[in-house]
Amino acid sequence: MTDSTIQISGSNNQVFQGVQVGRDLVLGDKVGDDKVAGDKVAGDKVAGDKITTLSPSTSSRPLKPGPWRVFLSHTSELRQYPQAGSYIDRAERAVSAAGHAIVDMADFPAIDQTPAAVCEQRVRECDVLVGIYGLRYGSPVRDQPEVSYTELEFLTATQAGLPRLIFVINAESEQLGLPPKALVDREHGHRQDAFLQRVKDAGLTLQVFRNPDDLKGLVERSLRELAESATAPAAAVPPSRSVMA
Repeated sequence: MTDSTIQISGSNNQVFQGVQVGRDLVLGDKVGDDKVAGDKVAGDKVAGDKITTLSPSTSSRPLKPGPWRVFLSHTSELRQYPQAGSYIDRAERAVSAAGHAIVDMADFPAIDQTPAAVCEQRVRECDVLVGIYGLRYGSPVRDQPEVSYTELEFLTATQAGLPRLIFVINAESEQLGLPPKALVDREHGHRQDAFLQRVKDAGLTLQVFRNPDDLKGLVERSLRELAESATAPAAAVPPSRSVMA
C-alpha cells in the first residue's frame, strides 16, 4: 500500500492534513491560516484498528461525579447475539462494574409520545452515551426516516454536550459470534458506513472490539478513565486529552 495525503475533519470545523502510511494515519498540519503548536498534532494516529483524532473542543455539559446514568446505544442484533452472552449483556456488566446506572431504549415504558421524542428525552437525561456499533444501521426513525435510532441518539448526545464513548465492531474478527444475517445490512449498509464515517469525523477516539468480553473490558476501562478525568484538577488535564485503550 502506498502512502497518501488525506484530510480529516476535527472540532470547530477545523480540517487537518495527514499522511496515510500503510494502515497508519499520522495527522500533521491544520489546513488554514492558523497552525497547531509546532505545526504538528502530537500523538494522533490511526494504528491498526484503533482510530484516534483530536478531542472535540466544543462546549460540553459539566460531568458530575458518579454514579452516572449511562445510555447504551446499539442495534438489536447486538443484544440478541451471541446467545451464550450477548454484546449488550457484557456492556451492561461493564457499566455496573464501573458503578453506574444503565439506560437502554429496550427498557422504555409505553408512553403517549413518539419514539423519537422519547429517545431524545432519555438521552438528554443521561450523563454519558456509550455507542456500540456493529454492521447494521438499524431501523429508521418513524418520523425522521433520514436517521436510524442509533444515529439519532448520537446526534442528541452531541447536541446535549454529553461525553460519547464509541465502540465499533471489528468485522474481520473470527470471534464475533454473530449469524450471517447480522453481518450484512443489504438495505441500509451504505448508510451505516456513512454514519460511522461521520462519527470518526466528529473528533472522537473510537475503540474497536472483537468479541463480547473484549467489549466489556473496553467499556469498563473507558468509563473508569472518564471518571478519573472528570475528578482530576483542571490544570492536570491536557486540553486535547483522549481516552485511550
